[in-house]
Amino acid sequence: MNRPLILSKHAVTYDVSPRGATITRFQVGDIPVLYPRAVKYIAGVPYIRGGLHMCAPWMGPQPHLPQHGIVRDMTFSKVVAHSDTHLQLIADCPDPQLYYPFPFSVSVSIYTGSKTLSTKLWMRNNSSSAMPVAPGIHPYYSMPKGTAVLQMGSQRIEVGGSSYEWGKPMLYEVPKDLLITIPGLGKISVPKGTSEYCVVWSDCPDYLAVSMVASNPSSYNTPSGQFLPAGNDFSLELPMEFYPEL
Repeated sequence: MNRPLILSKHAVTYDVSPRGATITRFQVGDIPVLYPRAVKYIAGVPYIRGGLHMCAPWMGPQPHLPQHGIVRDMTFSKVVAHSDTHLQLIADCPDPQLYYPFPFSVSVSIYTGSKTLSTKLWMRNNSSSAMPVAPGIHPYYSMPKGTAVLQMGSQRIEVGGSSYEWGKPMLYEVPKDLLITIPGLGKISVPKGTSEYCVVWSDCPDYLAVSMVASNPSSYNTPSGQFLPAGNDFSLELPMEFYPEL
């Protein structure tokens, strides 16, 4: 089963691929809140950009490991529609992998409302020892005018413009709810949820990635990093609510 699932309820439409449980499209009415997943050429080099994907068991580049983990390349073969607003995709990684010798189970739950999309990444350690984790949920928001402003309490982060360093990821602690204002699109409200950090990044004026992460990616598999005990589970959530520009 490799075909995307297309779901629509109220004014919300989204597509989700069984490969990695990747949300390839999310729109409210006819407004694409997520930048549609596609090949994008950056300095003449093709990259896959757009959508919303699961970065697990780790987020970002790690030495000698695949970028953003192995979950995004797994096939979620079991799909459960709990209701017309709640879809769950389930997969298992039962055998030790070359890069990650810990069997685990993983599921992604997607909830929708009239202008909301909430994603929950859940993992269980099925091995007999603690496994290192530093997961993230990685959305690309459409950025029609090439600029955006993020507000977390008194902290203001500007993206775009002549002085912005395209392609440089920035890590921030998430002490409060996050509000993303994108000219030409609208506002996206992201409650703090279970995320401790966010990574703000863009290498192109067409989109903005604001990834919510459970722990500092640079601490992965270090004494200060996060480890999931044998038999335990954890979850990471990314709720978002969209307010179109008037």
